[in-house]
Amino acid sequence: MQLTTGLPLLFALGARVFINTLLPDPTHTPSTPDFLLNGLFHGVLIQNTLTQLPQVVLVVVLGVAAKLVIDYVRESDVVQTACTVLGVALGVLVTDLLSQFIDPALLGDADAERAPVPSSLSNPAPNGAAPTSSANDRPLVSVTVGANPRTRKRSGGTATLKPAIFVQGRE
Repeated sequence: MQLTTGLPLLFALGARVFINTLLPDPTHTPSTPDFLLNGLFHGVLIQNTLTQLPQVVLVVVLGVAAKLVIDYVRESDVVQTACTVLGVALGVLVTDLLSQFIDPALLGDADAERAPVPSSLSNPAPNGAAPTSSANDRPLVSVTVGANPRTRKRSGGTATLKPAIFVQGRE
């Protein structure tokens, strides 16, 4: 399972909902922010399940829908149900937006921090001999940025070079 933005958000919202449920304030009656918080938790749960375990997303959506129906039948409060549904929609949307903007930045930083391991260190030569280079040490794909060797004639008869990217595979 890959660590994404949705997982810490899911744990943080889940901890807050758990604390609100475990240690309720006797003078505090549930209000709109509480219903939105529960909806946000359900929305983040749906989005995280959709990205991490798409095989079970239908079960999670059915569970959230069943909880909404049970809460509506038990309380008969349209405002509570509407706030929870709004929270679910916002949770899915915001988690998706965060994962689109933050996750690529995290992956880019991780790749920049990781230094490449030279092949001589990963496969040292036996008996202290100098490592030899082989055809397998070359990368599978080589990308070179340079000028395009093809030229195009313009009306004035001059040739122009266009930048291009050349990809060459290992032979």
